[in-house]
Amino acid sequence: MVTLDDILEIENDPAILDYRCQGTGIPLWPVIRMHFIRLIITRHLQFQTPLTGQRKRPPLAGTAATLLQATLQNRRNPPQPARALLWATGAGRADYQGVSTNRYTSHFIQALNDDTWSIEGIPNLSAGPIRQPHLSLSSPTLARIALQTGLAARLRHQPHRTADNLLHFVEERANRLLGYRPEASESLWLRRFSTAQLLAIPLRRRYYHDLFKRVQPTLILNEEGCYGHMAVFNACAHERGIPVAEFQHGMISRGHDAYNFGQQLLAGNRIAPWLPDALLTYGEWWGNQINAPVSKVVIGNPWRTETVHVRRSDINGTHVLVLGQGFDTELYLDFCRRLAPTLPRGLELVFRPHPLERSSLATLDTSQSKSVTIDVDPDIYRSFSNAYAVIGEFSTGLFDAVGFAERIFVWDTNKSRFNLPDHPFERFSDEQELADKLGLSPPVEQQLPTEAIWCSDWKARFQRFTDNPQGQMTP
Repeated sequence: MVTLDDILEIENDPAILDYRCQGTGIPLWPVIRMHFIRLIITRHLQFQTPLTGQRKRPPLAGTAATLLQATLQNRRNPPQPARALLWATGAGRADYQGVSTNRYTSHFIQALNDDTWSIEGIPNLSAGPIRQPHLSLSSPTLARIALQTGLAARLRHQPHRTADNLLHFVEERANRLLGYRPEASESLWLRRFSTAQLLAIPLRRRYYHDLFKRVQPTLILNEEGCYGHMAVFNACAHERGIPVAEFQHGMISRGHDAYNFGQQLLAGNRIAPWLPDALLTYGEWWGNQINAPVSKVVIGNPWRTETVHVRRSDINGTHVLVLGQGFDTELYLDFCRRLAPTLPRGLELVFRPHPLERSSLATLDTSQSKSVTIDVDPDIYRSFSNAYAVIGEFSTGLFDAVGFAERIFVWDTNKSRFNLPDHPFERFSDEQELADKLGLSPPVEQQLPTEAIWCSDWKARFQRFTDNPQGQMTP
């Protein structure tokens, strides 16, 4: 089976960084690398839903409504000076006790005494109106840039020479090292996408510099900071001498392409200018899984610590909670249908879709899944309140379940072995093996260094970091 290390051999040539935006000097590869890598992963691991590429777009009416709300929010709250700038996607925002709250950033904002300005991406309309002060939205500007450059890329008779040359370079290496060549439709999409990304670099750079000039932060905390779409953002912050730290927002592992790089890009910190300076992790275990050249600073998980009041001793669970991944939803529902009738007496099957697939779930035919309860509670910890066992492939929720569910299982598939090669949980290969293991009494004891996964005392740790961020950003 192909591993991420095998795929990363593609970028083990420093010449890959020679293909640059002429006006800014920013290389194109850090921006597009995850998309190219995920095309390979999609094929090798046979995902039913592509991880990138020509995926189904959201309805135009919904997109227009979202952008209108974002534009109105920005008119009410233009960016103002603040000690810290928090950049988030908006994926963490939901309705918690009647208030639209971002679970990733809200406690950081409180710890910084509200001396912050937040920028979020696409607002979650289902979470209710955003009444948070000191918050603007990036979606109007970034959507305009994407529309402008995407249209320009489509109207060109040929892809941009720099983009085309880079893709020829990596496609040749992928073919030689892995026997991979993109299909014709993928190749066309790659060239249009890469051309659009190249054209967008100077436009995004102008937007970010204007934002930093307005806010004048002395510290930036961002979500997905190691992802390719943040490369220009990070470069602009470095140009202004502003320290940047990504806050962990989900699972990171040896199989996660955003946090692991080829050795030639690590040599001499070649990739570092387009990454954040630090990664604020939930615990020591996470930082040990990756090779990204960033300082790993253990902080903890504020949301988990401050909002979770249920512990395993309070739970007498009967649910077998299956966690969706955000894709291949029908595959998971089919697995649940097969598993439900095989469960030991007294256990009930519950499927919890990933936030990214909740809207698509409404369009699927679930009439044959009457034996499966669908859980759409935005708070996963409430979902654990009646869970005896939690099941998944490589979901962060498996780790969230530590301390709550009595049993935690990883579905042993090529996808889980690729994305989560190291984990402390029980394994199963099919629904019958899982049902048999669920019937064992007593359950197999799971040995897990909980403090290494979810460290305590996040407030003191975060205070130490924000008091002297540069002092904790060691090479």
